[in-house]
Amino acid sequence: MSGLHLDGVPANELADVFPHCDLVIGNDTGLTHLAALARTADGGGPAVIGLYARHAHSKRRTGLRHHHAVATPFSERMHQGDLCPVRDRIAPATDVGLDAITPAALARVCADLLAGGDR
Repeated sequence: MSGLHLDGVPANELADVFPHCDLVIGNDTGLTHLAALARTADGGGPAVIGLYARHAHSKRRTGLRHHHAVATPFSERMHQGDLCPVRDRIAPATDVGLDAITPAALARVCADLLAGGDR
């Protein structure tokens, strides 16, 4: 059984890999949350950036200081209004996809974190 591999690493081994990374970027999934929880014995580990498109980023993060959000304008509106697009039956806007997050904006956040931001 081959199973899921991410860049050659079996998914079930990622928990061992994440603590040794400097930065982990992922969408709002369990793997991103796992990365935020993965730490070395001395408490070190990666800064983690979750990419949030549709739901309020504030409700989907771990709450740990090294777990950051980069959100679409739609996700930010859901956060600001304590809204849920499903519960509150809000039709998606045109800025709901992750393509609403520009590479330049994401790169700025990454550079700041790698330069010594919360990790």
